[in-house]
Amino acid sequence: MNEIKLVLGTYNSLPVSSTQEEFEYYFKHCYEPYLKMLNANPDFKSVLFYSGFLYEWFDKKKPEVKMLLKDLIKSKQVELISGAYYNAVLPLLPSTDRKAQIENLTNYICSSFKKRPKGFYVSKGVWEPSLPTTYTSSSAEYVFLDRQNFLASGIDEHHIYYPCITEDQGKKLIVYPANSSLASKVGFDDPYELARQIFEKCNSRFVEKRVNSDIRSKSLFSLLLPGETLGSNLIGLDNIFKDDWFGSFKDGLKKYGITLTLPLKENKRLGTLRKFYFGTTADSDITKMTLNKEQRKTYELMILHLNVDEMQALINTGQFRQFVNKYYESNNLYSKMLYVESLAKHTSDKSRKKSAKELIYSAQGHDVFWHGSHCGIYDNQLRLKIYNILLTAEKDIKTGSDFKTNFAKHDFNFDGSEELLYNGIHFNAYIDRDSAAIFEFDYFPTCTNYCACMSKYEEYYHSDIDLHGYHFDLKPRYLFDDKIFEVGTKYSDFFLGIIDNKLDSEVYTIDDFDGDKKSVGFVEKVDFELAGLPSSVEINKNFSFRKNDIEVEYLIKNEGSKAVEFNFATSLNLTFGEWSKESINLLKDDDLLDFLAKEHKHISKFNIEDLKNKNKINFSSTRHFDIWVNPIYTQTLVYDKIENRYQCTDFMPVWKLKLDSQEEFRLQITMSVIRS
Repeated sequence: MNEIKLVLGTYNSLPVSSTQEEFEYYFKHCYEPYLKMLNANPDFKSVLFYSGFLYEWFDKKKPEVKMLLKDLIKSKQVELISGAYYNAVLPLLPSTDRKAQIENLTNYICSSFKKRPKGFYVSKGVWEPSLPTTYTSSSAEYVFLDRQNFLASGIDEHHIYYPCITEDQGKKLIVYPANSSLASKVGFDDPYELARQIFEKCNSRFVEKRVNSDIRSKSLFSLLLPGETLGSNLIGLDNIFKDDWFGSFKDGLKKYGITLTLPLKENKRLGTLRKFYFGTTADSDITKMTLNKEQRKTYELMILHLNVDEMQALINTGQFRQFVNKYYESNNLYSKMLYVESLAKHTSDKSRKKSAKELIYSAQGHDVFWHGSHCGIYDNQLRLKIYNILLTAEKDIKTGSDFKTNFAKHDFNFDGSEELLYNGIHFNAYIDRDSAAIFEFDYFPTCTNYCACMSKYEEYYHSDIDLHGYHFDLKPRYLFDDKIFEVGTKYSDFFLGIIDNKLDSEVYTIDDFDGDKKSVGFVEKVDFELAGLPSSVEINKNFSFRKNDIEVEYLIKNEGSKAVEFNFATSLNLTFGEWSKESINLLKDDDLLDFLAKEHKHISKFNIEDLKNKNKINFSSTRHFDIWVNPIYTQTLVYDKIENRYQCTDFMPVWKLKLDSQEEFRLQITMSVIRS
């Protein structure tokens, strides 16, 4: 009889922004029931991956987990595998950080369980050809890669039911194939039926063996399951443990002669293996999500037309790095991580360098850089948390060095154009040169980036929902993002996103930069039509940075031959942990405003109290203004439900201007943040 062996396992990780309530929920419904199921079934075997962040929580809150794991390891039921400590996607990290992530988790497991792990979980299946060198540097013997990785690399379907070898520069790794197609049926399909499907899949190879001697007459592959879905309400598997699905699955496997096993036991028996090379690949949910809406539509039509499962993997779509291109916000986070990394690298204080590096590692989890079935980059709390960690590291580096306030040009986000970076003791302000707007504003007393906003992108699933009254942003949401529009425009137009902004496609140029005086001037000449008449306006905009505040000066001149009337405004996009009257106070000249009101008239001073962080953000103007307040929410798919997620708030002061030919309008806005 042909031999079929199966490696079953779970991978378990939560983002660093997770609350105690979330930890407790997943422990109660997912992690603990799975371990209890293993403990109650001595012949049930499983590989387990837990992120270092989860191990830390177990050690503090659930020390009994470590004792149970030790018992399961001793009884040879469980094999712990390593990976990135914070479940980072390694290709996104500097080479030194890649090694540190896996060494930190490997050393923790070795120290805690007295056994060095030989297997490694590849976060989200994100693979690049050079990774064998990274993994083997930590004594790795094997990794798991999904069938998607095999098929997308041109490896025949019949070869994905037995391990193979891959290598880089002579550094060899055993690769255990994981079948996500079959794994997705766990808990949904009848357990006996799933066992039968596994049996038939493997037997189809045995038939093929008769005409192709290159195919193994044994099967050994794996099903890796996301631990947070087992027993939770995320995808409808609430009752998987109550219904003893795994007990029935064990019986089904036995019925079809399928043996549960562990990799370290099998590695000694594998014999000579085929060697394959894997390209730049990832799990299918990642590769599809990198596509824009039109690309995704074309991709789905191709798959539907081909109607062949294997063809889905052969059509290689995007790679994980493309999320940095898809979302400005992801690129800014990635750039900030590398920027703080560079600061840590060049500090001479070894103690501060070490503590800063540890913080940077904890900010490298994959969740925040993309959006898939999870909320990811659309999770406002997660973005703020990651920035908080990076800013804490940056603050520590600055405190322990001879840091001096500076204002310099630097290609911060690797787009070939220099951004303008003010780095101070109390705050940072980074300016995008094209829009002459601030894309990062860091307040160090609470290590908060108030510009960690998220724009409203058009995602593939938006075509399937009612979007009445919902619009998508044409560009990122920044601070001091200028607008010119018709005088008759109302707040309702602003709320619906249908303002005809004459500056949307315009680009500022640097007119004067003075690093010593911490100032920069921009100029933009705009030709447009208002009420059907041609108009021409020149805007001079100047930023000046002082210890505790920012001054923004405008000089707006009518360059046309006739008088012109329009609204000038600048969007002040700021984000907070939440948008509610319990967390935010709005004030006019220090008097409390109605939080629910969307328009406030005739203001010269406007204040925002961030009650959670106990900060007060102050704006004052030399000219009175009306201000429109628009909290920004995105329609975001989280697992199988569309959620209305808060991202930021657009505070937009508006000035109504009427300028004769060659007439000028001058305006100065001062922004400061203080502890309240």
